[in-house]
Amino acid sequence: MKPELHNYDIYPKVFPIGRKIEITVKPLGCHVSFTDSEYTISVHSLAGGTPGREFNSWNSKEYKATPADDGCLRFANTFDTECEYFVRICNSEGRRVVQLSVYALEDDLACRIPLRGDLHMHTCRSDGSQDPAVVAANYRKAGYDFLAITDHGRYYPSLEAIKKYSAVPLSFNLVPGEEVHVPLTDVHIVNFGGTYSVNGIVETSANYTETNGSMEARSINGEAPDSLSYEAYAAEIHEIADGLTLPEGVEPLSYAACLWAFDHIKRAGGLGIFAHPYWIADMWHIPEKFTRYMMKNH
Repeated sequence: MKPELHNYDIYPKVFPIGRKIEITVKPLGCHVSFTDSEYTISVHSLAGGTPGREFNSWNSKEYKATPADDGCLRFANTFDTECEYFVRICNSEGRRVVQLSVYALEDDLACRIPLRGDLHMHTCRSDGSQDPAVVAANYRKAGYDFLAITDHGRYYPSLEAIKKYSAVPLSFNLVPGEEVHVPLTDVHIVNFGGTYSVNGIVETSANYTETNGSMEARSINGEAPDSLSYEAYAAEIHEIADGLTLPEGVEPLSYAACLWAFDHIKRAGGLGIFAHPYWIADMWHIPEKFTRYMMKNH
């Protein structure tokens, strides 16, 4: 979080273009109160160049504002272009007090509600450091709207967090998820929001062995495909690979395992994410030809 956002709020932050909008800047504590009798506020459109350069002075508008009885500064401006705008506030000596951002949008985006979330997060159930419920609480405290806990090879930690807060009324959406690590590929795939565990289908997975294959740990609604032994899973992957025609440099079994995983994520109603193809080079870096082929074929 930007340090200035601990000291000041600005609102509205998002609004349609072409309308005169009254903007309020509110100090968040007496240590940052507006104490001068008058301030200069300049509004800079980032669509028109670098703010603050003399040759871009045409790209800004300037206003004078006096602190209101509630301690806030207010000004009205018409934002004509879809982009981010810097709102700079300078005191009576011309020294900058703070710079904040607002966003003007055309109708196709202005009608949407921006949400803040994390689609890929680990807890102490894999290589994170905190309990799933604590991770969820910290995200809520930080102002997130949604979170999927996606531990390595495990779906059940996301269900733990969901269950922990099931009786608590929250404007915070905890989404089931996992980072899929199926055999015969090193590619990591996130299952965001799927109703069942893709890891949990394979009986050698951590999600299966650590929960004795419990359906409660494999599904959020009690429904999931039948489990497979490693041998049965490998047979399915080999069958998929045998039917593929791949370019040189794309390993067939690995690609087939990815297809199998993405197919199950779709069946579960989830969003499949090809996680960090460019990771640590000597550990899990995916070959460039493989990555490009995955992207080309969606």
